[in-house]
Amino acid sequence: VGDLTMGGASSNLRSMLSEEASRVRGDRLAGEPSGLRLSEMLKFEVPDEFAGDVVVPHIATLWVLDRDKDGRFSDEDIHAFADEMGKYTHGLVREDWKDYLIGKFYMQLHDDVLRPRRDEPSSSADAYEEASSREPLRAFEGDDRDDENVARRPSSSAPSVGKSEKKRQKEDFTPYLDWFSRVCLANEPGSKAHYHASRPRVAFVSVDTAHDVYLAFNVRNASALTRDAADGFAFQTFLETLHVDAEESQLMGLEEEELDDYVPLETLLKWVCGVLRGYS
Repeated sequence: VGDLTMGGASSNLRSMLSEEASRVRGDRLAGEPSGLRLSEMLKFEVPDEFAGDVVVPHIATLWVLDRDKDGRFSDEDIHAFADEMGKYTHGLVREDWKDYLIGKFYMQLHDDVLRPRRDEPSSSADAYEEASSREPLRAFEGDDRDDENVARRPSSSAPSVGKSEKKRQKEDFTPYLDWFSRVCLANEPGSKAHYHASRPRVAFVSVDTAHDVYLAFNVRNASALTRDAADGFAFQTFLETLHVDAEESQLMGLEEEELDDYVPLETLLKWVCGVLRGYS
């Protein structure tokens, strides 16, 4: 069990992890960070002796893995992750590692993001709720954007909680949504969103990034897609669902063929927000 720790005696493991990161790392533009993109992290294979112990495509694993929350997975992130795994699993029966680690990562996600906050809601949070009640995907719409690559976030407050209760207990998924926006943008060429003449104020990501999100969240195994997964159409169904939602939110039109290979980042974040509510 101790072999998993990343102390001085585990420099060989550190080298193995760095070599695997190098294997999956694609080309970089001049000055672009070397940290792995989501698409590359999904190809990362843990050393054989630990295969099956770590589930990388998981909402909580990815959150914990990116320690500095910059949207990329650096060698330092991966080494620190392995170090923490060694501490978590010390003294445990090997068969229990996988379930324990998933539980541990989920609890960290819960403490960082999912745990309801009991502070008074801020005026900005109230504004987000008011806007989202009128038009859910446009809670952050405005003409003045400090960062053109950051999409408007959906409201992260649970709509079913009564007003008096909202003041005592507040869900706020903003840290995860902001981080995942960075993950998606880092996955794009040049780490930038796509903009189109027909929708100049809507930030889009490619269908490739949408597919990586599909893999990262293990959407294929969703019960609603069981039949489509068996027929090989699960991702297409997922993509069509995102496109329909985007059209209903007036972020794109299904007749705009030039947008077929893109998804509004805002729509993707709205979907992620729904997943988080399912976990909270």
